[in-house]
Amino acid sequence: MAYGTAAGVAYAGYLFLMRLGGGRDHTLAPVCLSTAATAVTAAVAGGLWTGIDLNPGWPAWGWLITLAVVGQVLAWLLITSALPGLAPSVGAALLLLQPVMAFALGVAIGERPTPTQAAGCALVVAAVWHNGRPARARRRAAG
Repeated sequence: MAYGTAAGVAYAGYLFLMRLGGGRDHTLAPVCLSTAATAVTAAVAGGLWTGIDLNPGWPAWGWLITLAVVGQVLAWLLITSALPGLAPSVGAALLLLQPVMAFALGVAIGERPTPTQAAGCALVVAAVWHNGRPARARRRAAG
């Protein structure tokens, strides 16, 4: 639970800093810098924690590089350029749905989530649904 909370706080900080340092004119540099910083941090933490296999073979390196470029750099370039044009509630909903989709993909490939993970996923879906409703519907439900 502590790791999940720390990850959530770190992700919120990352989004805040990306919004602060990015914008329409500056998207490439913050995304590439944060991706490089993540790689260095992972290498240091992995080296200190369990060690790193620096020779996993070329197929593994190819998949890692593809994942970094497509799943990280390209995805975040699209996200940071699109977020300023979206309503804050829509942007927040889209960003919160990513972990839910990862959860669903995990279930689809045979992972067995814990009840706490399933409850967290349900909470995210409920929060996105509640905040995505029109303001009039939220006022009626509240009062």
